[in-house]
Amino acid sequence: LRRVICFLNFYFEKDKKEQEKLRDLIIFFQSNNFEVVLKHHKEFGGKNTKLFYESLGIKFIKEEDISTSSLLFKEKPYYTVGWRSTSLCVSLRAGIIPISLSEISDKGMSGIPYLFKDRVLFWNEDFDEIKSLVEEKSSYSEALSKLLDRWALS
Repeated sequence: LRRVICFLNFYFEKDKKEQEKLRDLIIFFQSNNFEVVLKHHKEFGGKNTKLFYESLGIKFIKEEDISTSSLLFKEKPYYTVGWRSTSLCVSLRAGIIPISLSEISDKGMSGIPYLFKDRVLFWNEDFDEIKSLVEEKSSYSEALSKLLDRWALS
């Protein structure tokens, strides 16, 4: 079973634009026979999130104390999704392609020591590459190697 884990951020519940972006991503992955798993941020556990995932029929991880590394080992996803999340950093180190829902031009990206622009695929900007990977028209291992090479060089 191919799986993708989405790591929600703490403001997800208040941001309708980000909810729509995530909804589009979930529908895309589900239409390509992926199981989608949501993991909420430890700083919130909002009820609107529960309604969101139930409406899409997706699995929700309720274990607040499970580390990203443990969750990746347990669920064995092909991809992880988040915004500006340390979970994306951990994913790449674990050999999983991370996808960011943030925009490359997001002003918040510049103040972060981790160079996201070189180490993740961006949902909007890299959608064609993501689509090709998910549809198995491009090599997953080559795409992962490319991201890992950028990480090693920076």
